[in-house]
Amino acid sequence: MAVTKTVLGAILVDTVYVDTDVAGTVVYATTSSSTLYQIDIDNSLNTAVSYLKIYDAADATAGTTSPNYILKAPGSGRISYSIPEGQPLPTALGYCCTNAPGVAGSTGPTNDVTVRFLFDD
Repeated sequence: MAVTKTVLGAILVDTVYVDTDVAGTVVYATTSSSTLYQIDIDNSLNTAVSYLKIYDAADATAGTTSPNYILKAPGSGRISYSIPEGQPLPTALGYCCTNAPGVAGSTGPTNDVTVRFLFDD
């Protein structure tokens, strides 16, 4: 897994966070309060739809914890979601990517999915 975190010093946002191998296990971009402004999901290596699940919880478990947000990424495609006003996440920014929508499912996509988060923390 390759993860990059770049601190920008509040030019547009504090942090650009990139994970090039998002799987079915919850990981954290930050474990503190943040405001999320953009999410970019690159699912071009998978022909099937993938679902990015976002958790505002310090101890989320894929498949059992209800995600706060579920974003659909088209098969063989890339999609960006912008939140101009910002979405506050008071606890944490946890995430995973699965091949099943909803709470159930913790199986990650067959091939790598890349996600980019732009947020202030």
